Amino acid sequence: MSKRISVFLVILLVVLSLLSAEESQPAQGTIQTPPVNLGQAQLEDTVGSLLEGTATSDGFFSLSFAPDFTFGKLSFQLALKLQGQATNNPVDLSFDFSDWALRPKTAEETTADYLFAALAQYSSFIRYIQWGERYEDIYIRYGKLAGITLGDGAILNGFFDWGVDSHATRPGLDVAIDGNLLHIPNAGFEFVTNDLFEPTLSAWRVYARPFYPYENSFFANMEVGVSYAENPSASFAEGSDDSHHTRKLIAIDLGIPLLKREFFNLAFFSDLLVQTPGANTPAPGIATRYGIWGHSKSFFIFNTSLTIPSFGTYYPDYFDSGFEALTAEDRENSVLEIGSMRIDALAGLNFTRLGAYLRANIRSDYSDGNFFNYKFLANARIDKRLFNIVSLDLSYEKLYPTSTDEAFFEGLSTLRNVDIEASAIIKVKPYSFTIGLSMIFDEQAKSTLVVDTAVRIAIL
Repeated sequence: MSKRISVFLVILLVVLSLLSAEESQPAQGTIQTPPVNLGQAQLEDTVGSLLEGTATSDGFFSLSFAPDFTFGKLSFQLALKLQGQATNNPVDLSFDFSDWALRPKTAEETTADYLFAALAQYSSFIRYIQWGERYEDIYIRYGKLAGITLGDGAILNGFFDWGVDSHATRPGLDVAIDGNLLHIPNAGFEFVTNDLFEPTLSAWRVYARPFYPYENSFFANMEVGVSYAENPSASFAEGSDDSHHTRKLIAIDLGIPLLKREFFNLAFFSDLLVQTPGANTPAPGIATRYGIWGHSKSFFIFNTSLTIPSFGTYYPDYFDSGFEALTAEDRENSVLEIGSMRIDALAGLNFTRLGAYLRANIRSDYSDGNFFNYKFLANARIDKRLFNIVSLDLSYEKLYPTSTDEAFFEGLSTLRNVDIEASAIIKVKPYSFTIGLSMIFDEQAKSTLVVDTAVRIAIL
């Protein structure tokens, strides 16, 4: 029930915000001077698509159609599939509509549960829907999460959803609303989940500028926020596979603007981070985090920070990209001990109109005058057709074990302890190629290579 209530509340907030945004538009009869934008062509509404066909020797065939549309601030892409079986003797053609047809309602099932299941079923036909861009008055992104940073990155920092197959859809949601649309000045709200129906990550942040009435004060734009994140599906039951994901994260952040311009914002932040006890770790964790973060509209975002644990057992990067695949042993190895500190920096680029998202992250721990546990990570995702690339998921991870004794920049030029995962669909008429690549390099830069390819006929 709580999941349905959460979905309903988020949808209600979005509807109210959109209605408020419409009301704030100039009334009919007013005269507006269109803005002059020199050197940049006006973006027009666009429609594109990819239609593919696949057949096997036993008569199985499938068709997939992925049209994408852009109308002003709204863009979306569908993921429609149809499959069937063909036979020669006797000649017959049958279609499988199981993905499209609703299953019968059971006697024990309530109407609300049945409608919720139907909504989850048909959500797989939508790859993404997006309204606006981040840091605008209202931003809505439905679909698989890509490059999500919540606030200054205290809880979610450049998060990519790797929890499902790279070409599979997932009903994730990221909603950010400026409080002015709800008649709450100098405040805002953001909600993030990786799956509306079966979430393994739900997070939110609310913020306010309490000193905004003092316009001439240095602290007029100071921002105070509270963030929260959890895995709603994790079980506290002893021996459960996901009991090491049961902590809840709370962050209280304070941000003081250093530079505020129309196209660039820079702020100093200070965070108090709290992790509640989990099924496998009865002691909570407390840490503080300090740093600088900024963004240029939604195009460029960066932050650099210092995290210092002060009490209990603290896990940095608890909800990092791919956290669902972590084992209990991985969690234990990621503890940031008291007396040490974590130094990290993140930079990201968002080409929203092109559907391309890039992130790079550098991390290192420091203790007793030494840096150790270096890690460099880079992620890229393309979810709209860009040149010949229909979709792309790419991750690069470079580790620095103490046994290699590599310096950071020296190590970037080698392939030792590098893990590369990539999945792409590339279209070269009349074919489209689905390519999966996994390359793991050991300490001697010797690789284990796995390549998986499939060729389909691209009809459009």
